[in-house]
Amino acid sequence: TQLKSPSAPLVRRMSRAKTFEDMAKAAVKTGATVAGAQICTFWRAYTDGGARRLRLAAAFGVNEPYTLAQEVTYGISRRDGITGYVASSRGPVLVRSFQELRERYEFCHKGRMDPIQWKGKPRERFRNLYAVPLTLDGVVHGVLKVENRKGGHGFNKSDLAAVDALCTPLAVLAKSLQM
Repeated sequence: TQLKSPSAPLVRRMSRAKTFEDMAKAAVKTGATVAGAQICTFWRAYTDGGARRLRLAAAFGVNEPYTLAQEVTYGISRRDGITGYVASSRGPVLVRSFQELRERYEFCHKGRMDPIQWKGKPRERFRNLYAVPLTLDGVVHGVLKVENRKGGHGFNKSDLAAVDALCTPLAVLAKSLQM
């Protein structure tokens, strides 16, 4: 039987994975594909001295994902950046421009953008973002972000639904990465 769910590409890619790192790479490639996004990042929760934080598990479309993974982490309870805000609020964020991001989420964003990802020019390079929490039984295990819809227009309802369909399987993967 053929899988017809929006998460079918994820299941196919993950079934070929040999390691958890391969599974995380399959997650971001699938996220970018189903949303038609240029960039997809998958963040996993971890505990550091009692505080819950997020660390990059995998990235697609980012020039230097390993450097980004080493340099960037987000606090969950402090609402560090949009990624931390999504995890702490347990709700999705959809923005259609850098200006909207600054206006609606300045309280957690503070105008910083990862220079590795945006080459220091987020106003020119950033177009839109959809970020969702990855939860199981109310516990956040990670965040999935898709950015810059190909073709320059924003994410449509079917893009958002396809990303939403990935949330549960990716929450299971994020939880597995914590162990």
